[in-house]
Formats: sequence, structure tokens, C-alpha cells
Amino acid sequence: MEHRYDIRDLGEAHGHAVRYADKHMDLAGYHAARYRAFAAAFGAGGKVDMMEHEVGALEDLAASTAETLDGLRSPFAGFLEAPERIIALYSQFAHTINIGIEQTREALLGLQCGALAALHGIPEGRTIGNDDLLAHGFDPAAPGPKVYDYL
Repeated sequence: MEHRYDIRDLGEAHGHAVRYADKHMDLAGYHAARYRAFAAAFGAGGKVDMMEHEVGALEDLAASTAETLDGLRSPFAGFLEAPERIIALYSQFAHTINIGIEQTREALLGLQCGALAALHGIPEGRTIGNDDLLAHGFDPAAPGPKVYDYL
């Protein structure tokens, strides 16, 4: 059975395009092309009845949300080795913080996908397959660039 992609996959592709837009041109180009193929396969570019300022606002909201998602992490994430006092604070607070981060991540992803769906007129529940992506110039089975080769 063919893998089906939903709006969350479009959101992920959009997030990667935003994240890597100012990185090496191979990395940025791959993720931009991937997002364009996902958007086209979902039907972006069709007539959506909204004012130009609404389009710009939705684009800005989707990009801002992708950037917020990209930066969302625990304050403990940067510690490889920590002093005992930080370990004690981690023990006291990390579980609650991690639950909050996961809930925030889900809400932000929902917001990003909602903005993209509104921007592109994507109906709820729409899915696409590998053939749809291939038809728009992206082969999901082909290996993409390895991020760590470019950062």
C-alpha cells in the first residue's frame, strides 16, 4: 500500500524550507523544491478567495510558526554534563517542562498546518501519495542532502 501524506507532512516540508532557507544552496534548494512539490501536490496555486493582505499575513504566520517550532526546546537541552545542582533542578522540573513543550509543539504544528491549509485552500482530510509528489518533480524515495554536511 502506498504511503499517504497529510497536511502535517506539508507543515514539516514547509518548516524545513524555512529552517534551511539561508543555508548552503544545495540544502536550501532541496528543501524549497520539496516544499513546492508538496504544496503543488496538495493543490496550492489554485484560486483561493482572499485579499492580498490576507495571503501575506498567512504566509508570515506560517513562517513565524515554523521558526518558533524550530527554536522550541528544553532549557536543559544544551547541557552534556551538568553540575549536581542543575541535575537536581532537572529532576524537579524537566518532566513538567517536557510535557509543556510537547503540548506547545503540537499546538504550533496545528497552527502552522491551519495557516497553510487556509493559504492554499486545502480541504480537511486531504492526502497525497508518492505519485502526486513525483508528478510535481519530487521523488520522495531519492536521498536528500545530509544536513550535517552543510552546517
